[in-house]
Amino acid sequence: MKPVYIILTSISLVYLCSCDNGKAQKRQQEAAEKARIDSLETIRLDSLSQFAWGDVKFGISVNEAKTNNIFNNENPICEKNSPFCFITLYNTSDKINIRGVFSLKASFFNNRLYEIKLESYSAYNTNDKELVNTSRVLHYLIKEKFGDPTRDTSVNLSLFESRNRESMPLYYWEIGHKHISINIEKVFQNQVHITCLIIHNIENVPVEAYNKKLKEETESKRVNSF
Repeated sequence: MKPVYIILTSISLVYLCSCDNGKAQKRQQEAAEKARIDSLETIRLDSLSQFAWGDVKFGISVNEAKTNNIFNNENPICEKNSPFCFITLYNTSDKINIRGVFSLKASFFNNRLYEIKLESYSAYNTNDKELVNTSRVLHYLIKEKFGDPTRDTSVNLSLFESRNRESMPLYYWEIGHKHISINIEKVFQNQVHITCLIIHNIENVPVEAYNKKLKEETESKRVNSF
């Protein structure tokens, strides 16, 4: 019986080893497939994050923007002794075809596009029908292209007037190196509007550094003036 027992035991061990190897191989295949899908998703998001508006890409110069169909024949406004330039389209242009949107502004820093900002018409309260519709239209258009927002804080629309804030986010998307936010903002003391910011995170780094330095210099001058 011993030889038979040894043979059966050996067969069992071989079977168990082959099962473990099969499971390990399956896990490796699943991990490799996940890595492949993640890599493709990263490539897709990186590609989407390059575009600011339509076929206009982040990082282009003012002159390059002016050759695009969206911004052609539009005159940029550049701040004196400042690295900032802007090109603004208004709702009178057929290039903006979004209900309730009053203007679209492209912002450049050191001659590189880093931000697109949409602004709605202003209203006297957050319950204004057109204001609410504009936030919904923008949400729908962005969701159609990029899916559900990363963060949904649209409840802030009804809370805004009681919070005494200058600005509050409603929706937020993170798409590769780009983020999009829909916000409710105070325009004047008794008026509000909806804004939609489309910002490239990398292009925005030198902008934030510049603004931080400017703020520190202004504060230093204020303190030293006493």
